[in-house]
Amino acid sequence: MRTVRVLLLLSFLLISLTTASALTVSIPDGSGAVGDTTSISVNVKDAQNIGSMDLVIAYDPEILKVVKVEKGGLVKGLFSSNTEQTGIVAIGIVDSKGINGNGEIAKITFEVLKEGESRINIVDAKAYDVESHIDIKVTGENGVFKAEKAEKTGETDKTEKAPTPAEEKKSPGFEAGFAVVALAVVLMLRRGREK
Repeated sequence: MRTVRVLLLLSFLLISLTTASALTVSIPDGSGAVGDTTSISVNVKDAQNIGSMDLVIAYDPEILKVVKVEKGGLVKGLFSSNTEQTGIVAIGIVDSKGINGNGEIAKITFEVLKEGESRINIVDAKAYDVESHIDIKVTGENGVFKAEKAEKTGETDKTEKAPTPAEEKKSPGFEAGFAVVALAVVLMLRRGREK
């Protein structure tokens, strides 16, 4: 009977150790105009002593293109990202002092390619405690990005607009160079005829 009690106590302790508090990773909804760049935060809620995290985030590459991935303010340790596979952002974080609290752990900057809607999904997330290296249960909250048509400013395209006097003065100067070359060729031809 005593052995059964010891086994029950040990199993209870093991269960309580291996089920560290849950962590929520979230991506808020966002929007932006076609042609613009915009940043989306990757946030954590209720982080307690997180030593390392691995995240895989998916997006629609027809709507968005990754420009850069940066470390968020909550992360003081090592941060790496991989965007080689189109439509996927892989993020790795290691923080020996532990990540605690609520806030931004990463920021993804996208270029908006065309009008439409892209889900930004956390397709895989793993987190480990800094001391015991025990798996921490991660709950993901996905976001939706709405790509909107670029607003017209009322101006005509710069290639169609007539240059102002100030713009005309800023010409690259190839006209003067062309004139010097042409003059040199004419002088060489004259000298050739005189001989």
